[in-house]
Amino acid sequence: MRLPLVAFLALIFWGFLVSQKAEASSPAQGISQVEGKRNVDAILKYLWPALKSAKKAGRIYYYAACQPNDNDPVQFPRISAQPPSISNTGLAAVQEMFEKDKSVKVTEGQPGIISIRIGNVPDAILRTKISLLALQPRDQYNDFLALRAIENTKEVQAAMRKRGVRTVSPIVINMIMVEPAEGAPHLPSSMTNVTVDQALDLVAKTFRGIVLYGACMRPSLYKIDFTGGIYFDDSKLIGSGSEPGD
Repeated sequence: MRLPLVAFLALIFWGFLVSQKAEASSPAQGISQVEGKRNVDAILKYLWPALKSAKKAGRIYYYAACQPNDNDPVQFPRISAQPPSISNTGLAAVQEMFEKDKSVKVTEGQPGIISIRIGNVPDAILRTKISLLALQPRDQYNDFLALRAIENTKEVQAAMRKRGVRTVSPIVINMIMVEPAEGAPHLPSSMTNVTVDQALDLVAKTFRGIVLYGACMRPSLYKIDFTGGIYFDDSKLIGSGSEPGD
């Protein structure tokens, strides 16, 4: 009887270690909407000036814990960051910002777009191929309308149903609607055979800002948002609160 007892105790101990490891690697629980916004603002305080000065667009991919009983359950996690050195610009500056946080990977895969990946982000929706993305005139000139048009394509909707994924629409407050006008930055009226990720890249580059893609599991949710850009009020970054990682 001793061997089965030892094996049983060893199994319990192994399960405990696995659960502890999973807990340590999972995103923090209990982040409110206010905290999530504060976490984003704390990052933008360093990131947006670095991207703007280098004339780069940005993509942020992050894995979040689903927040229970929240109108916006996909909240931005708290990330350790630091201001870059004056001597560094562009990709080097952004890499220096996050060098202390091992969960963050910074690359420039597409020319002109610096990508920041936080955690192991599910990318099935991002890899979805769209046969035809047709944009109405206002969709072409407004980043937030373009993002919704991408989400509403038949291919993305089918991929969501197949995988049991739902989307969370970010709360839009005091959003400026740009009317179509000659010379204003805008997307093409249509795109063919592009992945969701490629379409989001084009939104980021066209409007010279940052597209955020956040995802959480249990339930499976994702959220696409836009910040920065040609119409962004830089004064919003002043006094944004505590430094990330404090």
